[in-house]
Amino acid sequence: MLCCVAVYGRDGGPYTVTAVILDKSGVPVPGATMQFVQSGLWGISDKDGNVEIKSVPRLPVAYKVSMLGYKDAEGEVGADGKTHVRIFIEEESLSMKEVVVVAQGSHSGESTASTIGRQALDHLQATSLKDVLQLLPGGVSMKNPSLTSPGQLKVRTLATDDNATFGASVIMNGVPVSTNANMNTGLGLSSLSQGNTGVDLRSIGTDDIESVEVIRGVASAEYGDASSGLMIVNKRIGISDLNLKAKIMPGIKQFHVGKGLDMKSAGSLNISADYARGTSDPRFLTDKYNRGLLSLAHRKTLSDNAGTLTTSLDLSYTGEWKGADPDEPEALRKFFSSRDAFSLRLTHNGVLKPDKALARTVKYDLALSLASDHIFRDQLVAVGHGAILDAVKDGMYEGTPYPSSYETLTGTKSKPVMYWAKMSDMFYLNVGHMSNRFNVGAEWKMEGNRGIGQYDKTPKYKAFAQNRMRRYCDIPYLNQVSAYAEDNMVLTFSESQYPNITGQLGVRWS
Repeated sequence: MLCCVAVYGRDGGPYTVTAVILDKSGVPVPGATMQFVQSGLWGISDKDGNVEIKSVPRLPVAYKVSMLGYKDAEGEVGADGKTHVRIFIEEESLSMKEVVVVAQGSHSGESTASTIGRQALDHLQATSLKDVLQLLPGGVSMKNPSLTSPGQLKVRTLATDDNATFGASVIMNGVPVSTNANMNTGLGLSSLSQGNTGVDLRSIGTDDIESVEVIRGVASAEYGDASSGLMIVNKRIGISDLNLKAKIMPGIKQFHVGKGLDMKSAGSLNISADYARGTSDPRFLTDKYNRGLLSLAHRKTLSDNAGTLTTSLDLSYTGEWKGADPDEPEALRKFFSSRDAFSLRLTHNGVLKPDKALARTVKYDLALSLASDHIFRDQLVAVGHGAILDAVKDGMYEGTPYPSSYETLTGTKSKPVMYWAKMSDMFYLNVGHMSNRFNVGAEWKMEGNRGIGQYDKTPKYKAFAQNRMRRYCDIPYLNQVSAYAEDNMVLTFSESQYPNITGQLGVRWS
């Protein structure tokens, strides 16, 4: 890709930067994004490849050009008094001379982070976000990929501590993936229950993901509920060729199909479907895992480059089954445990460019998440000989004997729901050699559960008599309101031999 940049303005600014974005053949490339990192200003190329960004506070300024299917380009505009800059960007393909197949250190922000690109995901042959964690520093794994065991994001914590996964947040297309309202626990099925743990990364495929950023340090004040790590997932949204993939390895079979359609003036529409099946040992059928995903995403650029609107719908199904070994006695083969989970996520994101002094970029996000999670267990309970006593006074009474073992049918039905809304405003303010990029916003989240909770079809002999069953739908919904403000500062010196000093200051209230 070839990008020609021209800069116009008076000494001291503000400036207007225009660019024409072309591919290596000289054909205009529409839909490419050009962003100035420090000020947060941005623009999208039109059908002729032209971009215009106004109110640039000072020069030189660092920029980044990105486009789906092309490698990002970074550089400076206005350095050494130049008004025209040419940038060549390679198309992303395995034929490139250099391919990054590991997580890269973050080049933006003040937090310690790692960014994993599309090429690294393809090289890893990941089947879910669980496999992506191997690319993080210290994430070397000697185990083969598996879909039969859960995978949570665990950063700065012990591998056996599931409690810390509550503080590890997963953000997908700007909206959090939350399991706070899923309370399916209490059946002794740690591998099936999702309550009291973080997001199960097996349920998120990787073939329609453009990049993954994992923040290991202190995250921005913009993100709440992230005390022990943050994973930001950006899906592929834009025009793309038909993508067909099949992965077959010991214990795993996966198939994926995806396509980004060009709808002309109506924008672009991405459609993808994914199916995966996993077993722990191909020789036996003691456990099985099935996953089905369907994703639709539509993006439209507003007229006059005023912003973008993105709407996405994600449907998913995950099913697990764990039973007895075929070599077990016939009387035990009927017992099993299963889990069936369905989810629906509807999100809408808007990025607007009012280009006002205190409102350079305004973003809003709306989300609705509905899910159904059913865990069932058919098991043989051995309790030993005994009797049921119901006397309330001293004396001698006859007790009711119960068998030493019996079959019990228990389960839980959870239906978590989440409503979420957020609005943010980004603007800049320069004082002398100090550049400040402010990000302020507020969000609201309501979570609850419409399920009946735990049930027991064998009330006469309860395997878990110590449990007090309470319907999930009787628990009040949780409402959270948050507001935040953040300042990203850069202090520059007139002498070029001194490096810039950067800092980040933020506060969040919930």
